[in-house]
Amino acid sequence: MIRYHSRLFSVIIIILTSILFFTTLKATQSLSVQTPRENCPISFQKFAYEGPRDPSEEKLLPTNPWQIEITSPIKQQNNVLISLDSIAATRIFNGYQEILFTGSLNNTNGINMDQALFIYKPQSLHWEIVRPDIEDTELRAYGFFTTKDGSIWARIERDLGKVNRQRITVPVLARFNNATQRFELVKGMLEAPIVDGYSYLRTSIVEDRNNSLWIFVDNDGLYRYDLKNKIAEKRVDFNFVVYNPSVSADGNIYFSRDPSVRTGFRLIKNNLLWFDPENNQVIPVDTPDEEWPDFSGMLFDHKGQLWLGAIGYQKTDGSWQRIVPNPKEIIQETWAKGFSFAPPTLALESSDGLLWYNKGFDSGMWTAGTAWYDPKTKEGCMISNQPAWPVEDQQHILWMVIDGILYKHSIQS
Repeated sequence: MIRYHSRLFSVIIIILTSILFFTTLKATQSLSVQTPRENCPISFQKFAYEGPRDPSEEKLLPTNPWQIEITSPIKQQNNVLISLDSIAATRIFNGYQEILFTGSLNNTNGINMDQALFIYKPQSLHWEIVRPDIEDTELRAYGFFTTKDGSIWARIERDLGKVNRQRITVPVLARFNNATQRFELVKGMLEAPIVDGYSYLRTSIVEDRNNSLWIFVDNDGLYRYDLKNKIAEKRVDFNFVVYNPSVSADGNIYFSRDPSVRTGFRLIKNNLLWFDPENNQVIPVDTPDEEWPDFSGMLFDHKGQLWLGAIGYQKTDGSWQRIVPNPKEIIQETWAKGFSFAPPTLALESSDGLLWYNKGFDSGMWTAGTAWYDPKTKEGCMISNQPAWPVEDQQHILWMVIDGILYKHSIQS
């Protein structure tokens, strides 16, 4: 990655912030009463469980009830291209809605100049570009998210072009200062040892109901960072890679570990874990002894049920319910075509009870896209063959970026 001098980056930001996005075109479509169920080109079953499709197929972009919020999110000014990649989060700040994007600044030859955070305000069509560098260090912000109080946070990586050889640890998170419009290091934050050859630490973060961040550091352990008192403490050690952390409404934290062996169509024993914050223990979760393929993504729904990807869920009484009638048969059909099973990733439960999934692969030979599933009707639909991460704001509007276009969908009450 080619990086330019910070002064050039500052000049670019000043120019772009003042003149760039005020020329953005905004769609004027009225809100539709049509529900997602009325327009379904490809079923959820086909999207989730069948093998690759023809890579030459045309792009399938969202249609009604999804609206185009911005028709041209990529603009060219002063030989700089602004590319919005995906939505990181939303928040209400000073009474106004803000949509947070990750994106990149490129020159006209397509060479990446820098990554940045973009803050969009739908009411005023105003944009802000946030510099990724953190104070006067070689550290940079990435992996943005918000906490319940509206604060913007970011994971930290090192700029390998400006590495400080004296540094032996790196803070895990930084927080955005709304006054200075910069990311800053925070008091008491966990610092993890630097691993040679890597610019970032692989961490997973969840927020609980008690004003705390729980930070999983792979092959190290689980830490709690108190947002109020600004104190980080290690709660448990482990020596494995963590996947799919999710926190329940009652504060219990579930996650899975990277398995060292595969057991066909059975969930691996002791692979799904529960951390009890009160007793500071990691406890294996009993899993069903039935056909239950690999899953990607895990969350608790509004009923308190624990969903494992697109395969099934654990009810509040502890029993398990699979939503795939014959997973072994379906997956073996994929194998017969010469491909492996690639489960979709569970990304979100929207306030209308729909579960949202995506698939994204480097190779065009794989099935990719974005889809929803309704647990009530046991039906779903792929809305695009392009991957996206839908995010719901406080006004119950879903937002996502697909193929460089910002879409929104107002959830009907």
